[in-house]
Amino acid sequence: MSTHETEQNWQHVRVVRPGQFDANTPQTPGMQRVAAVSRELAGAQGIWAGVTVVAPHVASAKHHHGELETVST
Repeated sequence: MSTHETEQNWQHVRVVRPGQFDANTPQTPGMQRVAAVSRELAGAQGIWAGVTVVAPHVASAKHHHGELETVST
């Protein structure tokens, strides 16, 4: 791969810093979710990544994320 091709690939990288995470996400009592990578934040298609803080003794109900690949820490 040439240097020019490498530079073109990097034009599609977007850095989303923690201060830019989006808390406008579905919430569950006892859980706080923020999006780090989403369609709205990064133009992502088919993937969502975020951070979820879960209070003690709280669990999410069974659910499905549709067509999205999902990453949460």
